[in-house]
Parts: sequence; C-alpha cells; structure tokens
Amino acid sequence: MNSNGKSVLIDVEPGDEIVISGIAGRFPDTDNMKQLQENLFKKVDLGSDDCRRWQHEHPDIPKRSGKVNNIEKFDAEYFDVPFNQ
Repeated sequence: MNSNGKSVLIDVEPGDEIVISGIAGRFPDTDNMKQLQENLFKKVDLGSDDCRRWQHEHPDIPKRSGKVNNIEKFDAEYFDVPFNQ
C-alpha cells in the first residue's frame, strides 16, 4: 500500500508514472465504449443467432455469435484477416 492507502502493484520511480487515459474497441452490437458499459451493466446479451453475415451450415460453427456494427469500417487487411470472415 502506498501512503494514500491504495494498493500498489509495482513500485515506480517518481517521474516514471503512466496514465491510461483512453480506451477503444469493437464489440458486438455496440457503437462506442459508453454503449458497451451500458449494455454490460444492463446484462444485455450481445450475441445473436441471426444470419445477417453468413449462413450457419457447418456443425462446428457456433449458431450464436457477436457481430460488430459497421463491418465495412473494419480494416481486415491491417489485421491480416480475410474480409469475408
């Protein structure tokens, strides 16, 4: 514990402290982090069994999945993922 009574995971030299001041991500049926927070607090099921992206024909493919909004904005090439996945 530090002098403020808070738990400290590691000792950091003065001047070497860091701050995480933002976060980003893509989550199923969620447009931003605030909406994700609201959905999680409300225990919203973000998975679905709809076929809006592909048909579920193979027995090894789960019937339910999470699908991100605005898929056309996903940079598949950057992440080396075939766009049709």
